[in-house]
Amino acid sequence: MSSIFGHFYDGLPGDQSLRQAENREGDEYEHPLGRHPGRRVAEAETVRRSYPWLALLLLLCLGRLMVSLVHLQLQEAGQGVAEATANRARPIPILPRRGVFLDSDGKPLLTNKPSFSLAVTTADFPIKAADRAARYQQIEQLAGLPGDTFVDLEKRWVFSLEPRIIKDNVDRDEALLLSEKLSQVPGVQVVVSSERQYDSLPGLSHILGYVGRLSAAEEASHPGYQTDEVIGKTGLERQYESAVRGQNGEEEVEINARGQIQRVIGSTNPVAGDNVQLYLDRGLQTELTNALRTAIQNSGAKAAVGIALDPNTGGILASVSLPDYDANLFSGGISSADYAKLTNDPTTPLLNRVLLGQYPSGSTIKPFIGAAALAEHVIPVDKRIQTPEIIQVGQSVFRDWKAHGSADLRQAIAESNNVYFYSIGGGWNGIPGLGIDRIADYLKRFGFGGDTKVDWPGEAPGNIPTPAGKKQQKGESWYIGDTYNTAIGQGDLLVTPLQMARGIATIANGGKLIEPRFAKALTTPGGKTQPIEPRVDNPQVVPADVIQIIQEAMRQTVTSGTARPLQQVGVPVAAKTGTAQFTAVDKDKSHAWTVAYAPADHPQIVLVVVIEGGGESFDVAVPVVKDVLSWKWPPS
Repeated sequence: MSSIFGHFYDGLPGDQSLRQAENREGDEYEHPLGRHPGRRVAEAETVRRSYPWLALLLLLCLGRLMVSLVHLQLQEAGQGVAEATANRARPIPILPRRGVFLDSDGKPLLTNKPSFSLAVTTADFPIKAADRAARYQQIEQLAGLPGDTFVDLEKRWVFSLEPRIIKDNVDRDEALLLSEKLSQVPGVQVVVSSERQYDSLPGLSHILGYVGRLSAAEEASHPGYQTDEVIGKTGLERQYESAVRGQNGEEEVEINARGQIQRVIGSTNPVAGDNVQLYLDRGLQTELTNALRTAIQNSGAKAAVGIALDPNTGGILASVSLPDYDANLFSGGISSADYAKLTNDPTTPLLNRVLLGQYPSGSTIKPFIGAAALAEHVIPVDKRIQTPEIIQVGQSVFRDWKAHGSADLRQAIAESNNVYFYSIGGGWNGIPGLGIDRIADYLKRFGFGGDTKVDWPGEAPGNIPTPAGKKQQKGESWYIGDTYNTAIGQGDLLVTPLQMARGIATIANGGKLIEPRFAKALTTPGGKTQPIEPRVDNPQVVPADVIQIIQEAMRQTVTSGTARPLQQVGVPVAAKTGTAQFTAVDKDKSHAWTVAYAPADHPQIVLVVVIEGGGESFDVAVPVVKDVLSWKWPPS
């Protein structure tokens, strides 16, 4: 900096030039601004005395200039070097292998296949808008893209260093052709990634869900993700996103002025995602699907649900929601026509009815009402009461499906006796009844009306009706008939098949409320397996002796009650049937329920079946349970 300053100082008028003039009196001297006639020393002194402000002004200007140069060299120079380096060296993310999901035997339920996309890095595009527009048009013509391909990109991601996908789901031959045609166009590249190819196992799409490109709306909530990176959108793909994604690697490359890679400077390897092993039994899943499809065909129903649960671990052995869909439609980017077809289908194939379907339970709720009545000492277990087909309370009449005569609790559950449960639920003929508050309390204890904590995102909560809830939702008062309806699984009571399976599992295992789980273990790329331990929410929902009585009642449902066809299974089965009316307009429309567990003496499986609008459970739901359990335990 001193040499620069000296250069300017030596060439300006001042003391040094004047001193030379003193020594060369009478001679000409070289003034910095030109040759002048020689002057006497006195004249030079006069000039110096007459213009002292000129020297001061020049010194101030030089000082300002020096400060500016220091700033330029020490600060802005560093920034310029950084910018130049960024233009020369660029990090390129290396996406890891996404982990896969495995069935209970460790066999993959999907694979990762190579996928090709066309991407652009807009930082390599011209700065001038007109030149960029010409580049856009060039790429659109060479790649066969629509004329509006770059409209959104120009608005939101111009001059971005991150590659943006402009054409997805490119097959291998087209990728090679595009790579050749666009090789000399700066900022354009063919990106190789992976695409999910899901197994054809029936019902799998509702369980695993699907993946898709990270949307603009998701970017803020997923820091560290690359633009256009694949992410789990629904199901277990979304639930276990952090586990199966892995960790990105990075390759630092040198880029020339045309945006072309010259050499690799350095790299870090990606870390593959974990594999997730499920409890899912392929054979059971297939058999349950086939049995449900037969029930739909025989009953004329439009939809059906089935779920099998291990009552000891909470592991979900099978989960089927019909109709279903093919998740492979979403893997490569679903077309607008295919998506519209799915979303406009009145049978809602995208809906996972196992976790999101909310149904009146019908009589399958009665074992839980019976357990509450015993735990609260509303009625002795062996007390028999007369149960006619019709009872009247005030001006209201309440019906049963038949006159059952004298019945105790076990028989009332086995024969699905409505009048008995009117009595212990809301009170009748000298029996005080639980009342809606205690009914609601015990239903919540068994896991109804809220989150089961299953490892699947966004399950439906169901609904346990209460006076406050009715007032808030409908602006209506609570009546005894509301309590009666709740006690037999009608009215505003809504449950999901998963909630029902969890509740029946609690009865089957002796009273332990366990969180349901799809995933059994995580396995790292290095082969280390981490089991996912069962989680118990409540070790004893009601006393063990109460659970034993309900178990006996559900076994009696098979030996002498409404589920007698299940006697044909090769092991003893405990069950409960239910026929739930779901429309006030058409009294003949009802959902057919059957819940069961087997073997009754040491349960290994809980099975819940719902045939939407299928009619009587005995006709359509019981046969599904029989077929599935007979597949597992053939008759001897």
